[in-house]
Amino acid sequence: MPHVDIRWRPYEEIQEEQIRSLAKQMPNICAPALSVLGGRQYPPSGIVVKVNRQSDMDINIPPILIEVFATGTPEQIARRHEARQQIIDGIRTHMGNTIVENDGSVWLLLPETSFGHL
Repeated sequence: MPHVDIRWRPYEEIQEEQIRSLAKQMPNICAPALSVLGGRQYPPSGIVVKVNRQSDMDINIPPILIEVFATGTPEQIARRHEARQQIIDGIRTHMGNTIVENDGSVWLLLPETSFGHL
């Protein structure tokens, strides 16, 4: 099950309601980027999103740091740069002029993992 971590620092250009809206949209942005034609498919309902405010103990973190985690298949790993850019484009489309280049970063992490339901 993929998950998205959003860490953000409130500042003039980006307020809590905008981050709340982005968090709600992230499954729709990430599902097509992570899905592979003829391979693993991720429905938006299967993507977990966690949001945390940065603290004064965080060091060298951009105003918005988004980390997307999913199990990395060979097909996903081969197209990771394309998938990351698709996620960035989706975020910029959703946020409009609110996101200025270099205001944040997106990490797409595709390690070997194991997931199970309780």
